[in-house]
Amino acid sequence: MAHKEIRETFVDAVYELEFEDVSAGPSPSVSSIWSLGKLVELEHSASAGLHVEVPPRTVSWRVHARSGTDTSSSVSWWAKDGTRVEAPRLVSPVGEHDPHVQPIVVYLDGEIQSLFLDGFVCPRPQEVYLMGGFNGLECLSSVERCRPSRDEWQVLAPMSAKRLFAASAVLDRMVYVFGGGDRTVERYDRTSNSWATLSKMKFKRSNLGGAAVQGKIYAVGGSDGLSVFADVEMYDPAVDKWLSAPSMLDGRFNLAAAEMHNSLYAVGGFNGQQYLSTMERFDPREGYWVRAPSMSTKRGSLSAAVYNNTLFALGDFDGNVYLNTVESYEPRMNKWKLVPPMQTQRSYGALVIVDNALYVIGGLDGAEFADSVERYTPEEGWQVVKTRSNSCERCFMTVAVL
Repeated sequence: MAHKEIRETFVDAVYELEFEDVSAGPSPSVSSIWSLGKLVELEHSASAGLHVEVPPRTVSWRVHARSGTDTSSSVSWWAKDGTRVEAPRLVSPVGEHDPHVQPIVVYLDGEIQSLFLDGFVCPRPQEVYLMGGFNGLECLSSVERCRPSRDEWQVLAPMSAKRLFAASAVLDRMVYVFGGGDRTVERYDRTSNSWATLSKMKFKRSNLGGAAVQGKIYAVGGSDGLSVFADVEMYDPAVDKWLSAPSMLDGRFNLAAAEMHNSLYAVGGFNGQQYLSTMERFDPREGYWVRAPSMSTKRGSLSAAVYNNTLFALGDFDGNVYLNTVESYEPRMNKWKLVPPMQTQRSYGALVIVDNALYVIGGLDGAEFADSVERYTPEEGWQVVKTRSNSCERCFMTVAVL
């Protein structure tokens, strides 16, 4: 009987399956993996290596292998961040007259249980998606995925249209991109690397804010080139339809929007006459907008994101100069406080939370591109992250994290 060994390398919760043929028999292939009783589909089988992603909270899974009519397989070890973690060696042969896939069920034992963080399996490495924008030569429909800490960049399927000043939101592990001068909306599925066209918004919008809150997607403010909007639209993915939502207290474009504690925040922007330091909050359960504490600085074209239950707003333009200043808002204290400034002044950049750190990518520092990436943690402050890619030399893009 040919002996096949399946080794699962547990690295950032992406399972890299390697097959070792200790006989001279044919190479095996993986048929399927089960997680929490659900089948995790594989795009293809492989004889040399295959990446398989298993969802969080995985308590057991099944590995199926096939090699002609004579197969046995075992799960021998896991490793996290280069540390080897032994697991029970499980060998399950398939009889000569049973050529079908043989399941092997593996349960997390005490040692592997220690790999859990806060009840979750160590999460899959987060990835940043940069979509559209302007690179100094042309408007872009291109999409790139990166892991800033590893300086890994990958070109993905482009959007159906070139987009400047669009907004995006993540819901159910899908990326939604909307607006950017028109009413169009599209959704990206990372499992198939493809875009799908969805129902259009009621109004064309540019320089808007966007966020997902309580299972819905909100398009906030913006402009059609003539008017500054206070109105808000809400997208319900269950019916593929945009509905009117309560309007903000102030019209604003070049704003930032973010979700925090099941509420939608609209921050800064420009109202057609002046740059704004004001902020508003909308709780869908209450159904109306309320004023929240203002920032210390007027900011248009700003970037905002929620990090450690705190809303960060940074950089951008106050009507006179480009800024490198940063401030943060914590709801429990209900006030803003200054945070150490970035090393580079920038506007129209992308701010994301990846690997428990703030990253700001690209933008403008005045007349030039801010062609750098900076990383912030409270312990280390701001640091420039080296990158070999010129993909961060862009502005006016929208960004998402999966």
